[in-house]
Amino acid sequence: MALTYTFFTTWHLPASPEEVWAVLSDETLLPQWWPSAFLWVGRRAQGEERGVGRTADVLARGFLPYTLRWRIRVTDILPEPEGFVVQVHGDLNGTGTWTAQARGEGSAVSLLWSVQVGHPLLRRWERLLWPLFHANHHWAMHQGERSLRLELCRRRGEAHGERPPCPVTMNVLWRRLTNAKMPP
Repeated sequence: MALTYTFFTTWHLPASPEEVWAVLSDETLLPQWWPSAFLWVGRRAQGEERGVGRTADVLARGFLPYTLRWRIRVTDILPEPEGFVVQVHGDLNGTGTWTAQARGEGSAVSLLWSVQVGHPLLRRWERLLWPLFHANHHWAMHQGERSLRLELCRRRGEAHGERPPCPVTMNVLWRRLTNAKMPP
């Protein structure tokens, strides 16, 4: 029996829901502003005017040494709070709901992510590896919040040259954990 992983993440950002929505509503831009997790996204179908039916293929990774492929499809656009619902199929199967609500002078941006592992090798070991899957998800979301903050600043013309976090490979992770220096 497959395990269902449910994660709820909230980011508090100094931007309006409209600014956040402008970034999140185009999944093809994910590799540009969230490159630590999204390696490639290719649009398959445009969907209707509001975005329902929009479909894309995704290649993603976290800090663990594997990549995941899935197809994402927008199934609903939420008017209040502003957001959207997606279904994913492939190495991950399930749903995700993004929302952005005004909070003070910014927004509370939330993702409810409920998925099952579809990747055959990972599914075989998931009962043993679930703590790593959990840590991998939280790492990716931390990188996403940092990257979205930078993208919002860039779009406002407030960027100071800082780039979003790059993808992590195991050798980069090992160097970070051990404070090892690269050879000259």
